[in-house]
Amino acid sequence: MVSSNLIVLSLMYGIVTIWILIRLFVEPSITKESEAFDIRRVCGRLEMIERKIVGKLFLGSEERYERIKNYVFVEANPLIQIFYLLLMSGGYGLVLYDIYPRLPCGKYLSEDHKYWGILSFALCLGSFVKACVSNPGAFHNEKEALKFDFYPYDNIMYVRGRICPSHNLRKIARSKFCQYSSCNIARFDHFCPWLNKAIGQLNYRW
Repeated sequence: MVSSNLIVLSLMYGIVTIWILIRLFVEPSITKESEAFDIRRVCGRLEMIERKIVGKLFLGSEERYERIKNYVFVEANPLIQIFYLLLMSGGYGLVLYDIYPRLPCGKYLSEDHKYWGILSFALCLGSFVKACVSNPGAFHNEKEALKFDFYPYDNIMYVRGRICPSHNLRKIARSKFCQYSSCNIARFDHFCPWLNKAIGQLNYRW
């Protein structure tokens, strides 16, 4: 039988995970355009409650709450990486603690199933770490830009000779200045908060 403590721990783990994901990916709103249920309005109300309770009672002011909120949910930071690692290790830890001892290895399954599971988890974790530390294709001068200047210029979105106003550097085709990385990225796709890194020419494969 599964212990009650494990059930409570799993429920708390799931509730906190859902709350963090909602706060990360749902834009809060307090408009009253419709009487229908709207998750954005729910998040807006929750944010108002957070600002009052967390800001005033625990942080001393709503301004301090806003600064912390911006750091957590707007600015580039390693918190989501830490959350992901806790999510992965916590979920797999529950498997090791509760599921693996129940596997009928030796009778119906080979003992190798456990080791293949551990290897798969290690490979997933290794891929994540590799993506986090890989260079996305950042360039800071003309010499570095030439390494990535092999895409055609269509003279619509990509115009030869255009200068990036942020770093006064020539914009090569399909590159873009990333405000979170503070540099130009070749074949820029997006900034990934899970990796805390821009996705570009050199790390797109991960």
